[in-house]
Amino acid sequence: MMTSDEALARAAASADRDAFATLLTRHYDRMFRLAFRLTGRAEAAEDLVQDICAALPAKFASFRGDAKFTTWLYRVIFNAAEDVGSDAVRNGPLRYATEDAPEEADEIGYFKLRYMTAGETDSRLIEQPILPGTGEVSDDVRFSTAIAGFGQLLRGGAYLGGWAYNDAIALASAGKGDDPFGYRAEAITLMRLAETLSQQ
Repeated sequence: MMTSDEALARAAASADRDAFATLLTRHYDRMFRLAFRLTGRAEAAEDLVQDICAALPAKFASFRGDAKFTTWLYRVIFNAAEDVGSDAVRNGPLRYATEDAPEEADEIGYFKLRYMTAGETDSRLIEQPILPGTGEVSDDVRFSTAIAGFGQLLRGGAYLGGWAYNDAIALASAGKGDDPFGYRAEAITLMRLAETLSQQ
C-alpha cells in the first residue's frame, strides 16, 4: 500500500530524507507546472521550484495535517512566488469568488489561457469574458465537449453536477455533424452502452 502524502510529510518533518525524496518525486512536475503558471517563464519557474525545494525541509514543521498535503504545498508555492516578486500577481484573485464579482456584465465564464510557442522563453496570455450568446458553437466544440463530459462520467462524474449520460449523448448527437468514417456515431453508441451498463 502506498504511503500517503500526509504521512510522508510528517516523516519529512522529522528529517526523514527518504520521505522527502519520495514527496519530491511525486510532486515535482506539479510544482513546476504551477510555478510556470505563476511566473510565465520556464527558467523562472525552474528557479522558483529549486528555491522551494531547498526551503521545504524547514517548512515541513508548519504542516499540521489539517489539510491535504497538496493544498499546503500549493500555498507554499504561491507564497514563495509572491516573496520573490514573480508575476503571480498578474493572475489576480478568483474572478467570481469575491463580493466584487462582475454581475453587471452577466458573464457566464471567463476564458484565460497562458501559452508559450516553441523556441520562445516568454509566455503569452489570452483572456476574455464569456457572455451569453457569444459566437456560434461548432459541431466540433459540441462533440469534443460531450466526449470530455463522457470521460468524466466514466470516472464517476464528481465535477458534473446533475449532468448525466443522456446529456452527453444528446450533446454528441447534436455535434455529430459530417462523420465520413462513422467514428462519431461509434462514440455515441459507446455512450449509450455505458449508460445502459451504469443502470445495471
